[in-house]
Amino acid sequence: MPNNSTGWAKVEAASRDGAAPSLNWIYLCLLKEQQRAERLELELSVTRASLVQATSALQETREGQHQALHIASHDALTMLLNRQTFMAHLAKVMACQATGASFLAVLFIDLHHFKRVNDRHGHAIGDWVLQVIATRLAQAVREGDTVARMGGDEFACLLANVTTLEQVRSVATKLNGVMAQPIQLGVLHLQVMPGMGITTYRQGDSINAIQLLEQADRALSKARLRQCQFAFHNQPEGDESA
Repeated sequence: MPNNSTGWAKVEAASRDGAAPSLNWIYLCLLKEQQRAERLELELSVTRASLVQATSALQETREGQHQALHIASHDALTMLLNRQTFMAHLAKVMACQATGASFLAVLFIDLHHFKRVNDRHGHAIGDWVLQVIATRLAQAVREGDTVARMGGDEFACLLANVTTLEQVRSVATKLNGVMAQPIQLGVLHLQVMPGMGITTYRQGDSINAIQLLEQADRALSKARLRQCQFAFHNQPEGDESA
């Protein structure tokens, strides 16, 4: 069977010569055109289906990458930021800290008597307590502040854009209050007592993120020694919360 373009050319030539093309020839040409249109429609459908599959695969890849990034940057138990991500964020915030009246504060927290909970009730209950404490911390901080689980029963909070130590004391008092509230699980009545060490950073201070956290850790040890809720780094004795 001749191709369609040749068929129509013969039809046009016959028309110019005054000869009428046969109905059979016209039918064959129209049939050929219909078949060509059907092939194009099929190819278009296949292309559309391939495009949908490619779009879906791309979306799954993006979601997978996002999920992988979230897993890598967050603590698996509490879903808070993990230590590595918190330290990277702290270093970034320190580098961007503007000069002026505002400063940032780091609160380093641990849970007194938490080991007793694990020893007496098992690690499953201990993990549940950590999740409760993590949720309370995340809900109690100010908007824009950062909370992380540093490992074990240790947590950290980064308070950005504070202007007075009284603001820091207010947040620290609030966090201690919510963490110290009793935790009820069935017949179990649990309570852990948080301790907190606090340090501050202003633009121009000669210190890095690791050293800043070490200051907060030493302040935590001071709070435990003095048996107070929290203590500030390099602050005279008697100027902390009892």
